[in-house]
Amino acid sequence: PRAGCPASACLAPPVVVERKRRGLAIEEISSHLPFQVLLYYNAPFSVVFAVLETINVGYKMQYYEFNSSLGQLLIVPVLVLWTVAEGLRLYFGVRGNLAERVPQVAAFLLMSIFPQLPCLIFMAYFQDILMPFDVIGGSIVFVFTVLEVVCGYQALQRLIRKQTSQFFRLAA
Repeated sequence: PRAGCPASACLAPPVVVERKRRGLAIEEISSHLPFQVLLYYNAPFSVVFAVLETINVGYKMQYYEFNSSLGQLLIVPVLVLWTVAEGLRLYFGVRGNLAERVPQVAAFLLMSIFPQLPCLIFMAYFQDILMPFDVIGGSIVFVFTVLEVVCGYQALQRLIRKQTSQFFRLAA
């Protein structure tokens, strides 16, 4: 045990705050770890989901008869929109969180709410022809996206607080 501390405090390891150097000053790292972990695990799953969903849509277009022409017309553009936006969205999230940039995290949140969530809801639950992978894979990506929105909002608040306090320290 360390000298001069109560027994319960001596059992716990000391908390180390990560710091990074910027010029002569040392500042705390304010990246949000749970947000980064979600982005890390969502990226490969989104790639797998995009590939399998593309194969699935191709199979449906070739072998199934759609109930409405609107369903057949919407399925491909929604998949393309989701795929392109997902890559950009994950890039903005990772880049904004690690570089501690408010605009990128805000862009991540906006792209998560629209177009990602509406596209995911359509692909997972409202297609004319639903296969088990559509519902299961879409639900998993939907849960990832909702959790990322919650953690991304917390990360954005933390970054705004940090940058606001830095501004007021420099302005004073």
